[in-house]
Amino acid sequence: MSPLIPLGLKLARAGGRFRILAIAAGTALSALLLLTGLALPTAMQPDPILRQGNWLINSLVLAAVIIPAAILLIVVGRLSSGIRDQRLAALRLIGVTPKQARTVAAVENGVLALAGAVAGFLLFAVIAPLLQRFGLPGFGHFPGQFATTLLQNLGSIVALTAISIAVGTSATWDHSAAKTAKTAKTARTQPSLAWWRPILFLAALATLIVLQFIPVNLDNPGPIGITWLVATAIGTIGIALLTPFLTNGIASFWGRRSGSLAVRLGVRAIQADAVSSARVVAGLAVAVVITVTLLGLLASIADSGFRRALRAVGAGPQQILIWEDSDGGDEATAYPEVALLGGLNPDAATSFQQTPGVIGFLPVRGANALIPVPTDTETCPWSGELAITDPQCHGNLALVASDVAWPLPSFIGTCQELTNLLALDKLTATGCDDNQPALILGADGQALNAIGRVYYSALPPTFDAVMTPFTAVPPGVALVTDTAGNNPVLPLGTFDTHGRVITALGSSDLVGQTLPVAFIPAALANQRLVDLGVLSGLEIGTRWDIIADGGTIPLAAVNQTAAQFGWHAETVTSEEYRIFAAFRAMMYGLSGIALAVSLITVALTATDRAIERRRNVARQIAIGVPMRVLTIGQLIQVILPAVIASAIALGFSALGLRVVSRTMLNIAAYTAPWGALIGIIASGILIVALATVPLTRTKITPELLRRE
Repeated sequence: MSPLIPLGLKLARAGGRFRILAIAAGTALSALLLLTGLALPTAMQPDPILRQGNWLINSLVLAAVIIPAAILLIVVGRLSSGIRDQRLAALRLIGVTPKQARTVAAVENGVLALAGAVAGFLLFAVIAPLLQRFGLPGFGHFPGQFATTLLQNLGSIVALTAISIAVGTSATWDHSAAKTAKTAKTARTQPSLAWWRPILFLAALATLIVLQFIPVNLDNPGPIGITWLVATAIGTIGIALLTPFLTNGIASFWGRRSGSLAVRLGVRAIQADAVSSARVVAGLAVAVVITVTLLGLLASIADSGFRRALRAVGAGPQQILIWEDSDGGDEATAYPEVALLGGLNPDAATSFQQTPGVIGFLPVRGANALIPVPTDTETCPWSGELAITDPQCHGNLALVASDVAWPLPSFIGTCQELTNLLALDKLTATGCDDNQPALILGADGQALNAIGRVYYSALPPTFDAVMTPFTAVPPGVALVTDTAGNNPVLPLGTFDTHGRVITALGSSDLVGQTLPVAFIPAALANQRLVDLGVLSGLEIGTRWDIIADGGTIPLAAVNQTAAQFGWHAETVTSEEYRIFAAFRAMMYGLSGIALAVSLITVALTATDRAIERRRNVARQIAIGVPMRVLTIGQLIQVILPAVIASAIALGFSALGLRVVSRTMLNIAAYTAPWGALIGIIASGILIVALATVPLTRTKITPELLRRE
């Protein structure tokens, strides 16, 4: 066996308990995160087609897990780098070749990383079956198998060990004798703060700014999404390069302007090695970008697809479905006898109206207005919609004169019922007439429906309409279906609004997929159905729901009333809220992992730096510098780079959220809980900084004084 291997093992032990535990535990945690990231996409979405369709969310999930793991691995691989570089340089001076020095460094880091990677795999092997069986708190059980393949396991162990070896041997690739001699005399070589450091960040920033003004093809938003991902990745690297540049400049300016000894000691220590000071917080900047993006995605989805579900459990109002348990548990089999012609069952209506928390009733009718697609923006509706279109698009039968038409949601009912519907989204309506069809627009004159807002600068005053029946159609009444015989609908004919508009007042950015674009009076629609031969009129396509205050107490009261008639009640959005709660738990969990791992890296590097500076601190104590001054100086060395990196990352990621929102139909602006996020980051930085203060306390001994 080569003598270089025992030498590497001895140097690994000589690194000290802190370095041994940090590399092994850090690599184990990195392995656990990497394997978790590889298992999550399949566990959350077993269908490969769905995984491909949700590529943006899956990419963010993988990034939130794998990137912090990679940063942690790199950080622990460079712990005590000053002392290690000095030892390796000393070996070079006594005749060890560069290749032999790299072998020693590879063994020193590799054996610890390999042990940590294997430990991480074993930990994952224990945790994965438990997660598969019990699920995640707030998320529930995974739809797919939460596991990794043998190839992924072996590849992860090999990759983590190789990365740690590459990081550990990075200092051995410089063949300069002058630099080797200098490194042997000093703890580390100071990299220069070159002028090119801001270039990478500025390039990424410029890309995001340009993306704000590029028109988005909403049928294929992938190019902008991919560009955003690449710019974000480059920008996070740029932040790591930019932080020491700005930190050095701010420290220099602060040191010249301040008369405090503590401030001057702190900023001078930063200036002496600005790159190492900034390296402490590089992982924190990346975690901030990931966290803001994840929380922005959560906020956007909450404000668009789950707005009503969140209000149902909060301030309200909520939409409650009444159903009859006709076969012992399947609520989809039948609805109760509250859809009789002429309105609700009188006894049931009276009982529900007297129930505490009930606001009113809402008819649910599957109605759509067929709006011709503007030929200058689109040729075919999206596949997957209820498309009533030209056969050349998706093979569906054309019902109207126009070649292509979007089936946009419409509302059939009375003005009071429309008021109840809009109240679910905190909107109020003006200009409604129970005798006249009308378009429903926001205060800005655009459609409330997301698709209508994107593709139509102005909705036409005349439209054709169809309605989906909830109950059986009488014999002799013709339904129109697509070419596959699916999606049967009743054609209601053409409606002319004569320019009448109902204005929905409320949030200017409140748009969604299910909000209606047109109002059709119930009496007019009922007459059209009678003319078609549906003698019972709207009964065939109506389900009556209840509008009530938010929360579980009104829902329980409605359920108690429904039980008097043998019925059951549940909020229409109960399943939506369960899905959102699971998604929220996942986003919070991933954000917490990213921030926690980043703060661990900050703590490790700050601790390592404080340990390496103990002799400098001892020298300052020996000449009479007060401990209070040294404490403040140490806090400045940790806090200043962290604040600068976090501020840059927050601003950069906030700009990135604006780009992402443009690829999501402008349903809602991406945002994040800035106050809470800044508070968490600030608290973490302060705790880490305070934890390094005791390490600066050095016992003065005669031997130490003699050396200094």
